[in-house]
Amino acid sequence: MALPAAEPICFRKYRDGAAPSGSASGNDYYFYRYADALLIYAEAAAMAENGPSELALERLNMVKRRAYGLSQTAPSAIDVKTGLSKETFRETVLVERAYEFMLEFKRWFDLKRMGTPYLKSKIKESLNRDVKDVHLLWPIPKVEIDNNPDMKPADQNPGY
Repeated sequence: MALPAAEPICFRKYRDGAAPSGSASGNDYYFYRYADALLIYAEAAAMAENGPSELALERLNMVKRRAYGLSQTAPSAIDVKTGLSKETFRETVLVERAYEFMLEFKRWFDLKRMGTPYLKSKIKESLNRDVKDVHLLWPIPKVEIDNNPDMKPADQNPGY
């Protein structure tokens, strides 16, 4: 199938042919893929063990191998090698998550999870934009403030 000129990169893994229109679908639910479970494990194990274990490395490499069309269980030239620090390994996992979950809306939450200074530095590095503190919190919906007797308008997150 040839791609339209206006759409040189085709991300259609969630396209719903039975949708009532091209932009609507019935498959807009949030889910985790196996690659997500492997990368969550790799990062969590490395953080808990103060560095990447052989199993954490293997889980990361399984995702990389599959992305390159290789056998997930056989060592390959693209594997991440041992000897990484906890911080370097975590950064490597986050980069792999950015590649693996492109257009799946997980990157912002990964950056937020790493903390405000990390998020701000990555956005500045990649987009040359400063992130305002107001954009780090969502507003508390007004209906929630109105319906909760223990909340006052002053309890709203800063900037809203």
